[in-house]
Amino acid sequence: MIDEWTTNGPSAELASGVANIIMSPGYDDSLWIAKWQGRPKEFIREPYRTLMSRDDLSDRLADITAPAIVFHGEVDTAIPMDKAEQLLKEMGGCEELVRIPGAGHASNLSHPSEVNGPLVTFLRRHRPSVV
Repeated sequence: MIDEWTTNGPSAELASGVANIIMSPGYDDSLWIAKWQGRPKEFIREPYRTLMSRDDLSDRLADITAPAIVFHGEVDTAIPMDKAEQLLKEMGGCEELVRIPGAGHASNLSHPSEVNGPLVTFLRRHRPSVV
């Protein structure tokens, strides 16, 4: 995928395939596809490198004690629900897993109402007190 994208750009077929992985079923992904196609094809290198070379922290989840919340689309084809459940169970500071029905990987884009409510509650609960 990365070779095709950086050589020929995000064709309609390639961009649609990526959108199908990231976006939710029924979400109008044409805006994102247009954005991807409007950017220089080389701009994909850094996001791709970042995704593919990140450290696997699975064995150190218990060491993460900062307050955390996990959002996961129930129809996410990129990351299975069991990975979100693992974060909830094993991350030291994880308080909640918010399952977003009908949402794919980018649930914050396709289902903002379902994400923003619990996120605001979480942030308010953990805001520093003013001295």
